[in-house]
Amino acid sequence: MLVIMGMGRSASAPLPSLESRVGMTVVLVWLLLGLGTIITLGTLWPVLSQFWETTPLVVSQSFYNTVCLPLFVILALIMAIAPWLNWQGGLNKPQNALMTAAVWLGIIVGGILLDIKPSLAVAGVASAVSVFTTTIILAFSLGKKALSRPVLASYGTHAAFALIVLGVAVSGPFQDGWERPMALNESFSANGYTFTYKKLREIKTDSLTINEAEIEVLKNNRVIGILKPQQRLFRNFDHPNSEVSTLFSLGTEFYATIHDIKDGQLQPLRVSIHPMINWVWIGSILISILPLLAWRVRASRKEESHVH
Repeated sequence: MLVIMGMGRSASAPLPSLESRVGMTVVLVWLLLGLGTIITLGTLWPVLSQFWETTPLVVSQSFYNTVCLPLFVILALIMAIAPWLNWQGGLNKPQNALMTAAVWLGIIVGGILLDIKPSLAVAGVASAVSVFTTTIILAFSLGKKALSRPVLASYGTHAAFALIVLGVAVSGPFQDGWERPMALNESFSANGYTFTYKKLREIKTDSLTINEAEIEVLKNNRVIGILKPQQRLFRNFDHPNSEVSTLFSLGTEFYATIHDIKDGQLQPLRVSIHPMINWVWIGSILISILPLLAWRVRASRKEESHVH
């Protein structure tokens, strides 16, 4: 991508066709810039809105799901298709492009038959898996060369982006949450999980008092883990703070918070589930680290040229 952006182009040269790898890469760059701008503005919106509002305006998560997910789907589709295009236009290896298209279409049809909603989430999963398919085919076609650092950096970055798209497509649309007051030893069930308020303990230190609840999480009568949300009251402060408890998982992750506690009753307990949310962070870390493999090779080559 950086190579293409750095290539010179005369003023009279025509713009690259969208049917070429260069054209697709240009579109990809602009979409990435647009996505980065949207996320930056959404993150800074509470600060920016203070210039004309007395109360900061917070962008809801639904905004990101509505605006960003379609862009992620398009980006993943381009990354899945672009490697099968020639630099000047047209398909390079139609049979490989057909395999990628078949995987994408198969997941879309499966989502329709299973009536999985929203459809955009299914499209996101299909696009992410298509990127994996293209990357695997390319890697196998290179044989042992696929283990070289530049190739690992390039293909690994594509796979990492696919992980991000997969996490965004699943975690946003399919998350769920519940709020309800709970007395000690009370339970409620939702989405196949059972949450039981097992214990409340008080921890006192010189600087604060902690009330910690223990929420047992079960599925199919098997304990998955214990959530321990806290209410913290610092000395010389009148209002307690809520401390989120997380039950880590590469599948479905759980979060729990307590708004208030009255006579041992949680008022209320909020529990939420976020499927595959950690794949967004794993993909983000990998996409930041993997390019360093290629940078290290180029740096060593540069040093060798100075020596000779």
